[in-house]
Amino acid sequence: MIITGAGDCGVDEYLDHNQIVPGGTTLNFTVNAKRLFGDSAVVRVISAVGTDSFSDIISRELKREKIENFITSLKGKTSMQFIDHQVSGEKIFTRYEVGALENFVLSPKDKELLEQSDITMTVIFKQIEKLFDTIVKIHPKKFMMVDFMDLVDYGKSSSIVKKYIEYFEIALFGLNIKDTELLDSLKKLSKKSKKLFIITLGEYGSMAYKGDESYSCKPIPVKKVVDTTGAGDAFAAGFIHEYLKTGNINEALYSGNVVAAKVIQKVGAI
Repeated sequence: MIITGAGDCGVDEYLDHNQIVPGGTTLNFTVNAKRLFGDSAVVRVISAVGTDSFSDIISRELKREKIENFITSLKGKTSMQFIDHQVSGEKIFTRYEVGALENFVLSPKDKELLEQSDITMTVIFKQIEKLFDTIVKIHPKKFMMVDFMDLVDYGKSSSIVKKYIEYFEIALFGLNIKDTELLDSLKKLSKKSKKLFIITLGEYGSMAYKGDESYSCKPIPVKKVVDTTGAGDAFAAGFIHEYLKTGNINEALYSGNVVAAKVIQKVGAI
């Protein structure tokens, strides 16, 4: 099996910890996926970094985790997310610098790799919309997963999900339990499209919609939440690992929660 993460890749700078670590949805997901699948899957990452020294942090991480590196080096800076925290450990994304990734265009080789992939996971946010549009329209052998994150870039509306509904099989969201209108909209969209929507809700656990069915799973208790950065990416890897084995959505939600619970007890998404 070949699992490919395609999209953003960069570093996270923790303002309150004075620390810079590998990050980005694509990288976070692929690292967690490789740890879970081990030698039973080839895990790849397709992205771009700048020509600065931060790109070395990412290269070392991929080598250490034995992830196939298909990252293009472009003139400019590596993407950087600046992060602070609430007392609760909840992340605060203060600023994002997209850097050289903004100019990344898939090569013919990149497209071929995506077509060969059994499962592709990608992400959408404003700064990489053009890249996302190209990735999501390349069909992997089994299915495409899309992380729509919290949809803040799109006014907390499901319109962007509707726009791309035909191109993916599984959608991921990191929402708030108070997003009642959006949750209802997604529920209706899943019912109409029959697509699987997976939603993480922080301290309220996770849930899913698929057609007429709804699922929910309580969070895994932890002693202390240190850093919630990357929790959704870890959850996605845990979910898909179990879902591919059993096809059971309830068990997959639980597995996702277990992996996410491990991540939030330390600093750094991976």
